Amino acid sequence: MSQPLTPQSASRPEAVLSLYQECLPVPILHGLFHRLGQRFYQRLLPPVLVVWGFIFQRLNPDHTCDAAWSYLSSAVVRAQFSLAPLIERDLSESNSAYCQARKRLPWAVVQGILATVARAIQARVGDRGLWQGLRVNLLDGSTLRLAASAELTDHYGVATNQYGPSHWPLLRLVVGFDLFSGVANGVTEGPYLTGEHTLAVQLIRRLGAGLLHVGDRNFGVYHVVQAMVTSHSDAVLRLKIRQAQKLAGGTPLRSGLDLDIVWSPSATDACEPDLPTPAVVGRLIYVRVVRTGFRPVELYLFTTLLERAIFSVQELLSLYGQRWNVELDLRHVKTPLQMEQLSGQSVDIVRKEVVLGLTAYSLLRGLMAVAAIQARRLPLDLSFAQCRRRILEVWRNLPPAPSAAEVAQAVARLMSRLGRCLLPKRTRERFEPRAVWGRPQVYPKIKGSRAQARAAWMEMLKNQKS
Repeated sequence: MSQPLTPQSASRPEAVLSLYQECLPVPILHGLFHRLGQRFYQRLLPPVLVVWGFIFQRLNPDHTCDAAWSYLSSAVVRAQFSLAPLIERDLSESNSAYCQARKRLPWAVVQGILATVARAIQARVGDRGLWQGLRVNLLDGSTLRLAASAELTDHYGVATNQYGPSHWPLLRLVVGFDLFSGVANGVTEGPYLTGEHTLAVQLIRRLGAGLLHVGDRNFGVYHVVQAMVTSHSDAVLRLKIRQAQKLAGGTPLRSGLDLDIVWSPSATDACEPDLPTPAVVGRLIYVRVVRTGFRPVELYLFTTLLERAIFSVQELLSLYGQRWNVELDLRHVKTPLQMEQLSGQSVDIVRKEVVLGLTAYSLLRGLMAVAAIQARRLPLDLSFAQCRRRILEVWRNLPPAPSAAEVAQAVARLMSRLGRCLLPKRTRERFEPRAVWGRPQVYPKIKGSRAQARAAWMEMLKNQKS
């Protein structure tokens, strides 16, 4: 098992860059290219530097390609990657070289990067990241808004309501996050109209064996269970009441139920055509959770974990209660890292932004996990927003060419500070409405497409002139 990051093992100015280079060393990246049968060329911006450029863009408050090119072309950064400095008098200030390098980066290599980084961080965390000896993967889906280019609109599609089609294309994705560290295990994406079941099945099959997948009611269908079982993984899924009643047969559903069942596909169940359709042996659990001052919650769970001595009802309920962390992971990705709307103009670049943006998130989470272990805490005890601010502060305040002693001191101070960035422990639970105070709007919101709004505005101007 790899040892946790220590000041002595960090030899780079930025702690995130240090972890990136440890998780994705150049020989590993060469191996990803070798699998494609593609030669590795030493260009102005080699692939390992281009990948870091994508990650830097997501971590840096200025997400533009020009900011990334300004950073990557500096002699200090190139020295950190053992690259010769560029001749500044002949160096163009155009970011075209970086933009072209982003396009050249093969999609197949990018897909392998997220999984490689996730495995490296999980190896560093070791057995601490296991729940009852199993690695838990939290599943959830979401959407991202994209630039309104013709290519993205045609590929991903737009949402439609009573006012007509939206102006912005929407990308639908399903992400799997590690329960202990919050690292992104994998992601699948597709057009807006693609079902989350379809994307979840693709992700489950890609992640392979040995995982315990936890999902909400949206994933509690045979289609998803089929993929988990045939991938030799386990499941803890919440069910809708109709599905639970169907699986229970004639057995009454009373709180505390823990029933052995066999889940076989029905004529109405969707199935993967290239996978077997086994009768899945599992347990149906029903608990009515009552809390003072709250509406009772009916929990119907299906699990393939059959050993009650190890996986008791209370243990499974406690595990499912931690599923909410995946909602926080997605919120951190979309808000602090500002991935709610991506700037890429092509499908290829958008896909790379999604995967490498999640890689940036995983690196931040990896640092938090290492700091938490050193502080003898859990990673979920740390505040993501506070840790991100501390990391960026170290990034900004290091001198241009720090010595090894300065780097060691900065990293030691950073890891100590991260271990103290604790979430508040509230004496009373906090509940806020999912709404914000309205602000004065200079312009009204467009209803329908921008083209329709433009035509209506031009028509109004013509009528005013006449």
